[in-house]
Amino acid sequence: MLPPSRIAFIVTLASLSFAAKCVETQHHAPVDGSVCTGQCTNSRPYCDPTTLQCEVCVTDDHCPTSAPTCRPSDHTCHACTQNSECEATDEARCDVGTGACGACAADADCARFAGAPVCDEPSGRCVACTRDTEVARCGANSCSAVTKT
Repeated sequence: MLPPSRIAFIVTLASLSFAAKCVETQHHAPVDGSVCTGQCTNSRPYCDPTTLQCEVCVTDDHCPTSAPTCRPSDHTCHACTQNSECEATDEARCDVGTGACGACAADADCARFAGAPVCDEPSGRCVACTRDTEVARCGANSCSAVTKT
């Protein structure tokens, strides 16, 4: 039987060994990306604590403002992973395959914009109304073909 001080020493060493395998956001992983036991490269600087692999990102905090969302499936930064992350009326729909915001394709893509809930499919922009929706949206007023209001 080991004395308690020896057991405490072994437990401490085991804890340090595990902690050295991956400390997320502190760039601990090998250059080859196999297991997070050394330094990650600049192209994959973050250690995923679940897989112990070097990744481009693990959380949204690791992404630049131009592509602020870290997609968990491939650990890369994207402009969006869902429509609500696309904030411009001319790029209201998220293409989840590419992670880029783009033109609307249906009114549902624009529903979150109070002043522009209708998709003008030819232009791909969210607008207040179109000729097709002017009676429902504008009542007795007519919808301008130019301004879509």
